[in-house]
Amino acid sequence: MPEAPRLPPQTGTTAPAFEAGADLRELRVRGAELSGAALGDLRVRDAELVDCDLANARARGAVMVRVAVRQSRLTGLAWTEGRLRDARLSDCRIDFASFALSELEEVAFEDCSLVEADFGQARLSAVSFARCDLSGADLGGARFRRCELRGCTIEGIRGVESLRGVGMRWDDVVAAAGTFAAALGVKVLER
Repeated sequence: MPEAPRLPPQTGTTAPAFEAGADLRELRVRGAELSGAALGDLRVRDAELVDCDLANARARGAVMVRVAVRQSRLTGLAWTEGRLRDARLSDCRIDFASFALSELEEVAFEDCSLVEADFGQARLSAVSFARCDLSGADLGGARFRRCELRGCTIEGIRGVESLRGVGMRWDDVVAAAGTFAAALGVKVLER
């Protein structure tokens, strides 16, 4: 379970300078427009982001610790070789995003679209996916430790063998049987 951000009492929202190499702490942000921004090596600690647009932002090597991101658009976000720790992302569009070669620890994805997301070679520890759409996501070479998928769609997922050891409810396993059979090369007979 991710640790919540340590924020001062609510006094309104701030508009900090999100830019490459910035070190931002203890902030609440609503409605930030960061689409296409260059955010390499950005450091964010103890933050809440609501209704923000980070579509196609490039955040190579960025680090976020104790953050909550809600109702935001992260479509095409390139969070490569970065780190996410104690983060909760809920009701977000994160489709076509890349977390390749990143480290995710104590992260919760809830009700998010992660269609075609790239987790290639990522290391995920204590990460949970609840009611997320991971259709077509790439898990090639990803390593999962103490992770769970609950009520998720995983049709067409690539690198499904990387899910070895992931916890899933029985009904989710049954719903994903076709994906698992295809990965194993099992021929499904009609009768």
